[in-house]
Amino acid sequence: MKSWWKWCTVTVAVALFAVWGSQAQDSGWNIQSVASGPDAGKQRVLEMDVAVGADGAVYVSYIDQAANAVKLIKMAGEAKQEAALERENRVAGTSVAVSSDKVCVAWEELGDVHEIWGACWNTADLAAAGEPGRISTEGALAGQADGAGWGEFGLNFDNTFASDGTLYAVWSEEYSALKAGKYANGAWSACGELPDSTEVIRYPTVYVDSAGGVWVASGDLSYPPGPDVYVWYSTDQCANWTQRVNVTPTGLFSDGAGIVRLGDKIYEVNDDDAGADPGTADIHVNTCDVTAEGPANCVRNVVHKHGGFPHIATDGKGLYVTSTNENQVLFSYSCDAGGSWNPANIPNGYNTGFRDPDFGAALSRFRVATSAGSPNVYVAWFWRNEGQSNIMLASHPKPCQ
Repeated sequence: MKSWWKWCTVTVAVALFAVWGSQAQDSGWNIQSVASGPDAGKQRVLEMDVAVGADGAVYVSYIDQAANAVKLIKMAGEAKQEAALERENRVAGTSVAVSSDKVCVAWEELGDVHEIWGACWNTADLAAAGEPGRISTEGALAGQADGAGWGEFGLNFDNTFASDGTLYAVWSEEYSALKAGKYANGAWSACGELPDSTEVIRYPTVYVDSAGGVWVASGDLSYPPGPDVYVWYSTDQCANWTQRVNVTPTGLFSDGAGIVRLGDKIYEVNDDDAGADPGTADIHVNTCDVTAEGPANCVRNVVHKHGGFPHIATDGKGLYVTSTNENQVLFSYSCDAGGSWNPANIPNGYNTGFRDPDFGAALSRFRVATSAGSPNVYVAWFWRNEGQSNIMLASHPKPCQ
């Protein structure tokens, strides 16, 4: 493996969660910019993700374009640790996952052949846990999609841990194939083929439930009349998958899938609208029965009006959804298994996206995370303001106890 990397870890003490204005304080949200940089081409901080450990520690990953580095922040109490992984090739997008002893970040490597790479750190001290390595198929273009004519890099992959410490990943290849793999016992291995997944590669996500079931959700590239969001389910650690299930047979433009399980239901979030404009979409949560064949008997509910790029999380008690809308960060929660949704929006700006010289469409995804061991729920997003690019993080005491 080429020595294309340089590790750096810094530990500092900071006062966390400084309130970002009186409106934030009144809303119950504590907001801070955890990383900032210039708002200029190849100089921004962007494309973040957030995860929360079982002990309540918070991890934020992002790209620092000026340093050409994948960066990771850990926040626990009043301590803040940072790790940086500098790369020779340009990099795009991050996805972060945490287990009891490891935190792992995936990203897209923009070399001669675009690939999905990953690296892990020890949660205790953010010391490097081995060398970074390629996740996607050698020689295959990975991480791209071209839905509705947008060239999208840094968005079409995801990773997550199972409770047994196995790391799962999903990603696109060659603008048409959806691939999945897992890391266990020190090595990556391919999952079984996802049936009927050709061109179902837009914003894929992977989730492992408490029973060890592996779920993959992704949007297809048909436009018009779609796209739709499809879900696959595996009960044997991704060796075999169910046939795909269309959870959005609405005839609308559906994408931005997220998925979690609570009890005997699976909850899939996405945006739906009559065209390729997230500003006019509604955010829906599809509540489905868990069956051996995957999700069934899905019921669709509107959570947010006129939003885009949703994400969903659970701590085993509550359901939490975030998305965009009209220069506001939307957030809602349900304490009754999706029966009703309560808004608790975040009073801060956001940016839907822009064209980036490295990787085309740079979209401001919104990410939400929590865990059973955390007293809070966290939302992360990207914000351009007054010549600065910012990775924003908001925290709120969990309303579902």
